[in-house]
Amino acid sequence: MERITPLFPLHLVVFPNSSYSLHIFEARYKKMVLHCEANRLPFVLVPVFSEIQASIGTLVRITEMSVPSPDGSFDIVVKGEDRVEIIRDWKHRDGYEEGLVVVYSDLMDQSNYETRNELERQFRKVLKKVHIQLEENFWNSLAISKSKSFKIAEKSGLSLDQQIRLLALRDETERVRFLLTHFSDMEKYITDRDVLQALVLNDGYLNPETNKE
Repeated sequence: MERITPLFPLHLVVFPNSSYSLHIFEARYKKMVLHCEANRLPFVLVPVFSEIQASIGTLVRITEMSVPSPDGSFDIVVKGEDRVEIIRDWKHRDGYEEGLVVVYSDLMDQSNYETRNELERQFRKVLKKVHIQLEENFWNSLAISKSKSFKIAEKSGLSLDQQIRLLALRDETERVRFLLTHFSDMEKYITDRDVLQALVLNDGYLNPETNKE
């Protein structure tokens, strides 16, 4: 089903069912966010890589908003919902982008049980190697996630380009295999524990207790 919604281009990927904190300071995006908050509307976070705007983004909804600071900027927390494909876009009169989007669903509804288990095993192996203990809320969210690949991707040290490619895959088994290859490459090419730790922890994803599907 097609819909018209505001677009927020950023050098960032928010995965479905992930929560992320954003600092809003540009006048046009303050107007956009305040409009969405006042009308309880979502907007689309569109990843940008090498100045190229991706065609697949994530519909996000505001779950928290801070009191504005003296300069008028404020922080929000958004939670990812559906992935969407951007059919076309244009400038809104208030300066931000707006677009016609359609839900971008998986083509395959099921994933392979064995490959999912292998992904979690490899993920735990990487965490153990770099001495990282993730909060309990992360594991609780992973346990109930329908798309475990997206949840694990939050803490996998993926580059922005890799995150964009993962977001566009429409098969959970394919996403799991993508991450398995990534973990294998990490162990093969990165031997410095501190570098690995920095990669895994270099994220802004939140795991509140209410982060459930």
